[in-house]
Amino acid sequence: MCDGRKRAQASGGGIECGCYTALKPARIRIPFGGKNRVRFLEEYKLGHETLDTQHQLLFGLIAELQSEIDTALGRAASTDVLQRLFMYAVVHFATEDELMMMSDYPDTLAHRAEHEAVLANVKRLEAECQAGVPSAREETLRFMKAWASGHVPGVDRGLVEHLAKRGRGAAR
Repeated sequence: MCDGRKRAQASGGGIECGCYTALKPARIRIPFGGKNRVRFLEEYKLGHETLDTQHQLLFGLIAELQSEIDTALGRAASTDVLQRLFMYAVVHFATEDELMMMSDYPDTLAHRAEHEAVLANVKRLEAECQAGVPSAREETLRFMKAWASGHVPGVDRGLVEHLAKRGRGAAR
C-alpha cells in the first residue's frame, strides 16, 4: 500500500506515488486565500497517516485545477490535471478498498459504490472538457470540492474509526 510520501519526497513534493509511477510530478499547491479556495483543513485529518497523506494529495490536485481555472491556463492544462486527479483517485480508492477488505468493514459496498460514482463522474467531466464544453471545468471543480469536503470528514472518518477498533490505524 502506497501513501504517496516516498515518491512525493523524492520528486520534491510531487504527485507521484510508488504504486502509480505514470502520474506526472507536480508541486502540491493548496492555496490559502478567498473563502472559496480549496484547502486541506484540520477537520479533514483523520489520524490515519496513509489516508491523511493521500487526502492531502487529492486536495492538492483539486486546488491545482482551481488555480488553472482562475488563471485561465486553458482546456489542455485542465485536462492534464483531470487525468492526474482521476489516476490518483484510482490509487487512493484502491488503498481504501484494501483497508476495507482487510478489516471486514461493514460498509464496504456502499463506500466502494460512492468511489465508483466519483470516478465515473470525473471521467464524464474530463471527456466534456476535452470536447470543449464551456462549463465542464467549473462543474468538475464544484463537484470535486463538494465531494471531497463531505466524503473525507464523513464517510472516510467512519472507515478510520472502524480501522482503529480493529487495530489497523489510529483515529483521533
